[in-house]
Amino acid sequence: MKKITFLTHLNTLKPSEVTKFGTWLKATFSEATVLLKTYTFYVTFYRKKTTLPSYEAAYEEIFDKKADSEKDIRNLQNSISDLFLKLKAYLIQQKIMETSFEKEMIWLQVLEERNLPHQQSLQFKQLLKKSGSAKDNWTQLYPARIYEMKYFNNTVKKESLTTDWLEKGIAVLDTFYIKMLFKFNNELLNRNQVLSADHQDTKSALFRSVYDAVSDDPARFPIRVQHYYYIHEFLVNRNDASFHKLRIFLTQHRQELHKDDRHITILYLTNYVARQLKNKDYKLSRIGLEIYKSGLSGEQDLIHSDTIDDTIFYNIVNLACRLEETAWATSF
Repeated sequence: MKKITFLTHLNTLKPSEVTKFGTWLKATFSEATVLLKTYTFYVTFYRKKTTLPSYEAAYEEIFDKKADSEKDIRNLQNSISDLFLKLKAYLIQQKIMETSFEKEMIWLQVLEERNLPHQQSLQFKQLLKKSGSAKDNWTQLYPARIYEMKYFNNTVKKESLTTDWLEKGIAVLDTFYIKMLFKFNNELLNRNQVLSADHQDTKSALFRSVYDAVSDDPARFPIRVQHYYYIHEFLVNRNDASFHKLRIFLTQHRQELHKDDRHITILYLTNYVARQLKNKDYKLSRIGLEIYKSGLSGEQDLIHSDTIDDTIFYNIVNLACRLEETAWATSF
């Protein structure tokens, strides 16, 4: 029989997460007898490689009687589909609870819908304060969304003639827009260089104007814009000088960058080292291994979704052995 979507997703959870989901399901849907019986039966197949029973056999096991019609089987299938929807809702809820900023944004919307202006004003200030420490691209846009909610709601009175917050909102959008232009252009540039012998010009007219503005004085732009500017310079030049400049920038501003941005930067740097080694240029060997080590320590920037790419794994082992760090390689 076909794979069951609910089990496919359930199998990605850790045992402790399955236990918590089961507790939540039973507490939230205590009166949904059919749903809970179906869950109790199918959860026993969690991460087991045994063949799933037919729907007919499962129905008889769950309800202690044979299915009388196709309608009974469809009801069982609907219960399994409903379990998947419940698991999906649970995982989304858990994700929201883990990320307090998103949760507070939802609360801000609730206050607006409930017409509680004073509480909403307090929430504005609290969220703006929190947004200053945001690192990932989309969370950085929240202040602009907050400004938009505050100043463009038709029911809100004009509090003053000052434009400070409006100007800050424009600055937030500018920073986000410039960084994303660099980010997309960098990836296109990288793919053209890796996958094609003919390197087309990736700079649109719009990007050229942004690039010129940043290259005149990178230091006057936020760290996240500077970061992608130096990645761009590295991808264009691909030489030792641009490699070291990007590497030093990452080292100096590591804590100010989001993990995803650190991850992609390490990949660019280590790919360059791997290419140099392939061309029998070994002078960056030691630095390359140190980059790998730093990517495996702390927040483990090299590891994505609890896994590490097999090519990266072999590159690390080979480089460590070349440098005769066999004890570290064995431990790794």
